[in-house]
Amino acid sequence: MDYESFMGSYLEVGIVGKIKYRNVIFKNYSCEYRNSERIAFPDISDFDSVEINVGKALSVKEMLFSLCSLYISMQSMKSMAEITKAAIDWCCENGHPYNIEEVFSDIYGEDATGAGTMLKRDATFSLDDFLRDLAKLGKTFLFYYCIDMLHHNMPTAAYELYNDDYMVTAEDLFKPYPFFEQYKYADPGTPKQQKANYEKMNKLLGIKDSTPFKPEPRLELTDDDKQNEKILKKYFASKALADYDRIMDTLIDMFPDMRTRLKRDADTGKIRIMPDVNSVFDIAWIGFSKIIDDDPQSGAEFEFDDDIYDIDYDDMDYYEEVSQSKSYFFCQHCKKVFPKRPNGAQYYCSSPECQKAHAAARSRASYRNKMKKKSLADSQA
Repeated sequence: MDYESFMGSYLEVGIVGKIKYRNVIFKNYSCEYRNSERIAFPDISDFDSVEINVGKALSVKEMLFSLCSLYISMQSMKSMAEITKAAIDWCCENGHPYNIEEVFSDIYGEDATGAGTMLKRDATFSLDDFLRDLAKLGKTFLFYYCIDMLHHNMPTAAYELYNDDYMVTAEDLFKPYPFFEQYKYADPGTPKQQKANYEKMNKLLGIKDSTPFKPEPRLELTDDDKQNEKILKKYFASKALADYDRIMDTLIDMFPDMRTRLKRDADTGKIRIMPDVNSVFDIAWIGFSKIIDDDPQSGAEFEFDDDIYDIDYDDMDYYEEVSQSKSYFFCQHCKKVFPKRPNGAQYYCSSPECQKAHAAARSRASYRNKMKKKSLADSQA
């Protein structure tokens, strides 16, 4: 057997069962410090304080989008107290975050202890762990979003991803991943300046690379700042897309291991191989994986047209073109993530305030298009 045939001789294993989880909602939590760690535990004074498998339970992808929206909203918060409240509010609205099966069994299992010690123990969780898990998920999703937009000839999100403006925490919970920084033009100056920036970038990314430094040719910048921005972004996008496979490998390495095990299907009673999910983050990572699996971009190449960097993000016609291959969107008003609906383009989410902003954006775009047509007609007269 030759090498090509050998490398292509794979056997397909098949897919695992659908994800099912218990949606346990506690209506209130209390918080306290234990050994310098913030701990949250639910109010379990009576059964009226608990809801099980309510109709508003989130789907797998909705869980992902809800958690990512929570993370994005936290990026603009000014204090840990505000962040803590947002985390608790999310749990009260959407579901208990950890030990889902154990908590359910403590309430309704054969050995259920009701509002007893076992339930309180299993339902207690670390808020610090919650924020760490949320930060890893949120930062990884934003990184993927930038890759996705880059492949739609919209490099601004990736170009502007990394900055130091977010609230400083002990673990840099809100500082975005800096992986795209290496594709920005190092310096239009001397090779010595470029090498200094190259070494600074390797330190930022934690790269111990023995590859000899090679200075880049100088870009032909102008006196027009707007034109220079287009030149820099075009260079950035071409360099990043040329390195697409390595970027995607970096993304893949961020994903945690996902386990499966034999479980009894709660609906049918049959024993199935199913994903082992026991936290909302297990569910969200699987939903995240499904998005990448559903929308593969590997091998995509683009011819870069200077005009693509002049895109007006209120231009709905262009956005509708992009929307056909995306399964999620960021609301351009409130910045929440929401799933794609059947009607195609969704530039804004469905909240009344965001729909009002949507209508205003359409009005502005319509006015600009009208003025462009009038100007064109006048020039041809």
